[in-house]
Amino acid sequence: MTSYSEFSDGPAPARNTHLRSMPSIHSLSVSAPEDKLAPRPSASLPRESAKQTDLGILRDPERVICQGYLQGLRIQGTVRQWKRLWVVLRPKSLAFYKDEAEYAAIKIIPMSQVFDAAEVDPLSRSKTFCMQIIAEEKTYRLCAPDEESLARWLGSLKSILAARRRLDPGLATSV
Repeated sequence: MTSYSEFSDGPAPARNTHLRSMPSIHSLSVSAPEDKLAPRPSASLPRESAKQTDLGILRDPERVICQGYLQGLRIQGTVRQWKRLWVVLRPKSLAFYKDEAEYAAIKIIPMSQVFDAAEVDPLSRSKTFCMQIIAEEKTYRLCAPDEESLARWLGSLKSILAARRRLDPGLATSV
């Protein structure tokens, strides 16, 4: 006996009992009465709160938020010296390296010790795009190569600090 299906090339069998048992397309209803409509999920869900957004930026403490070369001001006695440093900002720390190989950190500042970051007036004729980072033990003065880079660094630092403060209001400082 030969077997036929919908996909066979041969003639269709005389009886299509499998088609008779299926409901017609016209008998299927896709609409419901107005009073029984369920609310749309997007309309019933609250918007994402600021805490959830902040959790996103702080979720992976090892993720690099911003990196690049900055000039760091070192003051030893009366001597002011600018040093070119590779700086990496992560949600948990601000790290200073000799170069972008990131072999050994010169200094790592935990973000829990950073109170604020702010743009400051130019510190010299050649250092015009400057900022300072206020931490527990000292204030760090850094200069970016251009205005765009300065804005990126300050924005990144301030977003991490704001996220930390919103997640833990006890971190608000009195500086």
